[in-house]
Amino acid sequence: MVTASAPEGIILAGEHVYGKTTHLIAAAIQHRTQATAEPLGGDIIRLIWPPNAEASARILSTVLVEKKGPPELTSVLDVGGLAVGVYGIRKGFSVRLKGESTLNQPGRIIASQVAVFSAVAKLNNIDAKPVDMPRLIYPIARKQGPMSDAYIVASSLGGVHLINTESAESVTTPQTLLVYAETPSDSTPKKAPPELEAQFNSIVEETAEPLKAGDQKRLGNALSAHQKLAVENELIPASSSEPCLIAEQAGAFGAKGGEGYVIAAAGPMKAEEVVKALSEKGFPAHLVELGAIGVTLNGP
Repeated sequence: MVTASAPEGIILAGEHVYGKTTHLIAAAIQHRTQATAEPLGGDIIRLIWPPNAEASARILSTVLVEKKGPPELTSVLDVGGLAVGVYGIRKGFSVRLKGESTLNQPGRIIASQVAVFSAVAKLNNIDAKPVDMPRLIYPIARKQGPMSDAYIVASSLGGVHLINTESAESVTTPQTLLVYAETPSDSTPKKAPPELEAQFNSIVEETAEPLKAGDQKRLGNALSAHQKLAVENELIPASSSEPCLIAEQAGAFGAKGGEGYVIAAAGPMKAEEVVKALSEKGFPAHLVELGAIGVTLNGP
């Protein structure tokens, strides 16, 4: 039985390209519209094209709305692996969930991946490159720092803490509910050589037009090329979501036993492994099965 005190934060964990961002975005849309029947108050750039978006939304909105209640949802942060973060932009983009009307409002909620963030930055006259992302995170963090050096995690419903691993400074962004944290604690920033950077920039050029036009298929093709290039050249790990790392991150961010976290294991990573890893680190956890997604609730 899930009590009213959990969850306080949410972490989606799993192998790359297994729909974690999709679940995050779908839940955000579903949560906000079901809970308050108000607009999201921002744009959501929806870059994944899953057939199970509605089911994903139902799964996580059940946890967030029915089990916890309707807290204000004003931003979503998505970080780790290829994903970067969420930040507000002035120009509007749109998103369509199956069966839902298109949302197209001035930017506030954005979840996407490196290539899309680069394209968004380019469309908004922000000087940013796929391998140099500080300008894409500091509007939320209120400070600069290489994305590879930063971790974002929800410690409570009241805020999100960005921890710079070099300075150990933290900045709190209020009223943020959903966070996806995957970056391993031992990761080090890697700089692409000039010839590889040129390939990334070319992909960004290819991404900007379909992003603006809402062409999901062309956008997906560009993103796949970007991911493949990054993995092949070891700029990002093929997988950075081992259960032990999830548990280490929870400890690094000051989570205490009894605080509520939801951890959804997508893809080949088993939810039971996350539960075990969390328990070994001193985080009480139990498993709740919702559809095909294993969700662990760390809390009473």
